[in-house]
Amino acid sequence: MYKRSLKIALPSSSFIPSIGGAEVGLHNICLKLIKKGHLPFVITSYSHYKKQKIMGLALPYKVIPLPPKISQIF
Repeated sequence: MYKRSLKIALPSSSFIPSIGGAEVGLHNICLKLIKKGHLPFVITSYSHYKKQKIMGLALPYKVIPLPPKISQIF
């Protein structure tokens, strides 16, 4: 039986480098998905993405930022 890997988007308003239950949980979900052969990616705020880049954090999955100040539109 042929098994396909899934591309899975996981949106979050807060993410690493902020540390809390939701951030750690989402990171662990991404790691489990990778072990199962899937391709997870996290969509988060620009500020969290920028902090990750400044700190030089390397994660085994892609993190995609929302455009800066997007929340002001709503």
